[in-house]
Amino acid sequence: MKTLSNDIFFAQVESEIAAGRSVRFKVKGHSMYPLLRNGKDEVTLSPLEKVPAVNDIVLFRYRGKHILHRIISIEGDTYTIQGDGIYLSCEYCTREEIIGVVTHIHKNGKVTIGTTSKRSKFYIFCWHRLRFCRRYLLAVLRRVYK
Repeated sequence: MKTLSNDIFFAQVESEIAAGRSVRFKVKGHSMYPLLRNGKDEVTLSPLEKVPAVNDIVLFRYRGKHILHRIISIEGDTYTIQGDGIYLSCEYCTREEIIGVVTHIHKNGKVTIGTTSKRSKFYIFCWHRLRFCRRYLLAVLRRVYK
């Protein structure tokens, strides 16, 4: 398997999205844990067909990097974005910095979950209501699934 630098990889992703095509890729990193697991789960990223909304998972440019996180609030033209596995810090971006939106999550290369499914909405509802104790839940989950 050939490894690409992030710059080359995301340039190609942006090119495909700009051409109106969806892209499927394996996630890297722990910031969206427990929903997305580093090196195991894949996402389908699609071009934006509508204005991004709260709870959408988006790929966006932030300080020279590409990040895949969830929109947690919108005020005017500013989107507040945070990873599910992060409980303190947030990022801020504008609509122009958002590249695409996740439409499907592929678990273990088999199970596909639509981001608008009842299962996905239930996860979002529960996980975000537990924000005050997310730090402790993440610590337990990381130990259990190591």
